[in-house]
Amino acid sequence: MPSTVNGLLKTTGIELSGCAPWGETVKVAKSGIYIVSFSRDPSLNAGTAAGAPISRRTIEEWMKRAPDFELDGRKCPGVKDVIDRLKGFWLPDENIIYIGKTDRTLFERINEFYRTPLGIRAPHAGGHWIKTLEILNNSRVYYSVCSDPQVAEVKLLLAFEAGVSSSTKAALFDASALLPFGNLEVKYDGRRRAKAHGIGHCKA
Repeated sequence: MPSTVNGLLKTTGIELSGCAPWGETVKVAKSGIYIVSFSRDPSLNAGTAAGAPISRRTIEEWMKRAPDFELDGRKCPGVKDVIDRLKGFWLPDENIIYIGKTDRTLFERINEFYRTPLGIRAPHAGGHWIKTLEILNNSRVYYSVCSDPQVAEVKLLLAFEAGVSSSTKAALFDASALLPFGNLEVKYDGRRRAKAHGIGHCKA
């Protein structure tokens, strides 16, 4: 069954601390986890999109910004090829597009997320795929304060994986890691599972 924000948080025993529209500062000076979702209600799987709303212009800008951009080891791939590959990792029945954590403050980390350009590694390249979406400004950032964000993040990602529908799984380009669109890997118990997406980008 597709996930809801509240449903995932329930698996960790962590309570929701608050929510902010994408781009709005989260003024919380404590560590925690955050979930980017298109649902305006954390208890509902709402705001889903049947097709990946990828912005062609954003992809073009990303490729210009990253001179070493490649797809499956090929330099200078076609824009449509990159868009098609990203679409291959879209989960049409899920409202959650990224799950993140921070051992620092939510204020610092989420602001870094907002201001890091697509294709630049620092200060926050995690979840950068969501910045290719035309409707990102419709999303919400749900956040929770917790003392062990790393453990909480893994629990959230594994719970998300468990809920991915069989139809969505079957349609994915690669199902090695059934994660939100913006999450590319999960690490736990000394193991690492990652999406085999073939996209390489700027090393700056």
